[in-house]
Amino acid sequence: MTLAMSLTLHRCHETTEMLCILYADVGDDCIKTVEAYEYMGYLAQTVRGKTCQEWTSDSPHSHSYDKDSMFPDGTAEKAKNYCRNPQKSHVGLWCYTTDPGTSWDVCDRPICGELRPVYSDADLS
Repeated sequence: MTLAMSLTLHRCHETTEMLCILYADVGDDCIKTVEAYEYMGYLAQTVRGKTCQEWTSDSPHSHSYDKDSMFPDGTAEKAKNYCRNPQKSHVGLWCYTTDPGTSWDVCDRPICGELRPVYSDADLS
């Protein structure tokens, strides 16, 4: 599944280094709170680029986060391998990874309505 993010460019601001930074709306794939309990987006990759493990799988990492009530999607199966916060911790979005050497890692989604810097045209594609 491909997620399309709508971007709206805002006026360019100069920094002290005289770099021009564009800001873009984060679109619909965002979190409402830092803890991200409610996140039902399709992000399945961690901040370190690791692919998330299916929540219904115990391979390569065994876990106990398989109760349907832990997921805003309604079931662990519907949560697939998407970043979630099933234990509702202060860590926010995270997932177990498919990398046997990395048990889990955090995921990053912007807070809804937040503006984030975009440093080049390449960052928009």
